[in-house]
Amino acid sequence: MMCKIKRKRINPFGRNVHAFIYLLTFFMMLSGAAYSQTGSKIAVKGVVTDATGEPLAGATVSEKGTTNGTMTGIDGDFSLSVASDGILTATYVGFNSKEVAVNGQTTINISLTEDSKVLDEVVVTALGIKRDRKSLGYALSEVKGDQLTETRDANIANSLTGKVAGLQVKSAASGAGGSSRIVLRGNSSIDGNNQPLVVVDGVPIDAGTGADNDNIWGEGVYDRGSGMSDISPDDIASISILKGPAAAALYGSRAGNGVIMITTKTGKESKGFSASYSTNLTFESPMMYPNFQNKYGQGVNGEYATSNAANSWGYEMDGKEVVDYVGRKVKYAPGADMKDFLRTGTSWTNSVEVSSSSDKNSIRFAVTDLRNKGIVPNNDFSRTSATLRATAQLTNKLSVDVKGSFIKQNTDNMVKLGASPDNIFYQFLLMPRSVQLSDFDLGDKGYVSSYKTES
Repeated sequence: MMCKIKRKRINPFGRNVHAFIYLLTFFMMLSGAAYSQTGSKIAVKGVVTDATGEPLAGATVSEKGTTNGTMTGIDGDFSLSVASDGILTATYVGFNSKEVAVNGQTTINISLTEDSKVLDEVVVTALGIKRDRKSLGYALSEVKGDQLTETRDANIANSLTGKVAGLQVKSAASGAGGSSRIVLRGNSSIDGNNQPLVVVDGVPIDAGTGADNDNIWGEGVYDRGSGMSDISPDDIASISILKGPAAAALYGSRAGNGVIMITTKTGKESKGFSASYSTNLTFESPMMYPNFQNKYGQGVNGEYATSNAANSWGYEMDGKEVVDYVGRKVKYAPGADMKDFLRTGTSWTNSVEVSSSSDKNSIRFAVTDLRNKGIVPNNDFSRTSATLRATAQLTNKLSVDVKGSFIKQNTDNMVKLGASPDNIFYQFLLMPRSVQLSDFDLGDKGYVSSYKTES
């Protein structure tokens, strides 16, 4: 027996399905038209000024909620293509930001008001005197101590990189414990010293590069660090950078390149008794390596040679055995790259701080231990520092501030600079590509070692 089933297609929209489709299409076209109208772009021009009408050059004008933006010219003028119903946002350092609705306008002038919070900020000036920022007649930038501990470095000069406009910091290639060259607002002398004066709690210190060989040739001496590498970032309350010549007038001609003033902590940062411990571990490795050729090996004029052949001017390396200059049979093949020679550097810092303060008195004791291993094998730097500081307000016009510091640091196998014959990087770059690192003894005291003679 067969049963025949009749299927019937059910339309959930009934007989008005065509009307529904037409209505849906109409609303889509209507929303598209509305979107086209609200999303239309217009060119807006204007000028950004302060409360007195002076133009602000370098102010940022952007469309809110987008990445569309521009900067004002020397006369404070700007031109930007934005949505006709968008919102413009104007910002400038030291001023409050301001939002202005476009509303189809093609010319919009924006007036910014000064940020009273920035102007009322108290900063440390020459000789450690605290003054309001708005009363200063010269350029000054300040970096808080907390910013220096975010990206720790054995030398606090390197921690200033990218935090102060116009300040350039170049680390020496001498490895762990090396000094840094600091230039503020460009070089002022062709062959003289362009480094700013460094002052710690009102006392100038030696912040030189540790050696005068920061050029291509070198002088065959070591960079033994600078005074800034003796300071622990945990002891710093703030660093003020004075750029104008008027700010350096108190320190004489030595401050012609600017002044970096370091103010250390006193214990007044926290009321009552306080104790803290912090530890920090960082790793470092080269950002890029040189690209060596691995086609030609040791030799002269396209022929393999060991006598008077310290470069890669031989024939193409084919992996066959050759006799080196001590009579051993070795493979004529590419040697190791620099990444196989260097290691991952580490920096481990432990700090303990104890302080107590009242309305008129304060005392602070801190100990910091730093262990820094450079990327070059056997290049190590260690520093242990202890600081004790006490302050007392005896009368309204008389105060006492006593500070004592103990610093012990040790550096092993500091890398020489420039084209010194003892510069390990210089020798690695010139070493023939067919010479293997395994042919050399590293030795217990660094890189001064003999060539392996055993087979």
